[in-house]
Amino acid sequence: MKILSIDPGSKYIGFAFFENKKLKDSGVIDCSKIHKDDKYLFIFQEIKSLILLKDVDMVLVEAMKHFRNAKVSRLLNEIVGVIKLATYTCGGCMDEVHPLTMKKYITGNGKASKEDVIDAIKKKFKIKMELGSDEADAIGLGWTHINGV
Repeated sequence: MKILSIDPGSKYIGFAFFENKKLKDSGVIDCSKIHKDDKYLFIFQEIKSLILLKDVDMVLVEAMKHFRNAKVSRLLNEIVGVIKLATYTCGGCMDEVHPLTMKKYITGNGKASKEDVIDAIKKKFKIKMELGSDEADAIGLGWTHINGV
């Protein structure tokens, strides 16, 4: 099975691609310089391209947590909607992983810091290069789902 896991964000979207339960690729889609009027189309096109390029069977997305800031919450929910639209347009299926579940599985602590998650992912997958929290979260989401948590 080919899985694309995604950590949505308004500036950076982390992604990880797993095939047959092995991490094959990961990275970040940089939306930071895209004007807000063009952002949703840009995200749609980038996600759709990844799905088609990797011939993905399933897309995982981080389940939305509640934010105190309604504007941030709305923006992230809209981005998840765009990701869902791209997935369904390609005929794919989706699932969600809650961030606390991922953190607990990856680090043993559901309230682990971003740094703890990054360190655990780098150790588990023997990653030597610099790893940002968006990419690490995407890897963690995929790995958590693959292991049935």
